Amino acid sequence: MASEKQTSINDVTIPMRASFVQLLQPRAMEEGGKLLYGLTLAIRKGRKSHRVWLKKFKAQALAHIRENGFKGDLEDLKYPLIGDGDDEKNEKYDSLHKCWTIKFTNQFKPALIDQAHYVLTRDDEIYSGMHCRVSYSFYFYNNKWGKGLTCKVNGVLKTKDDERFGGGPSVAEMFGEPGDTDSEES
Repeated sequence: MASEKQTSINDVTIPMRASFVQLLQPRAMEEGGKLLYGLTLAIRKGRKSHRVWLKKFKAQALAHIRENGFKGDLEDLKYPLIGDGDDEKNEKYDSLHKCWTIKFTNQFKPALIDQAHYVLTRDDEIYSGMHCRVSYSFYFYNNKWGKGLTCKVNGVLKTKDDERFGGGPSVAEMFGEPGDTDSEES
């Protein structure tokens, strides 16, 4: 019997760098798959505030899977909730080096705001490499693929700009801001 249960926890991360950002347009993880919005947070292994937050996050996640009858530990889940940026599969991503990773997704578009609570809608505002806080909830599932736990992104608060991770310049960086008219049309 398939089941899915959202936790009552709606918590917020500390500021961290975002990678694999798909928050403006949903994307399927595999061909024919469900369209999802999402991002991955890079949790620095060497930063004390990140380690403290990750310890709290793991305790919340463990409590949630236990509430749903799972007897094992987080490491016993078929699909790990927390990834290691130093794994061989991630070696091509410099941005994940010396980081733990957590992926957050949602089938519905999350709220995207800056620190002044202005809504963010452009790719030069929301991108891989920015610093942000994520409002999240846990989802426990028990279906044909096994038992597991995922993180739902409810909203994103951008806290700081930084260098983009791959992908090149934004549209604004390439062509200027809307309304800039340096054309030679006569």
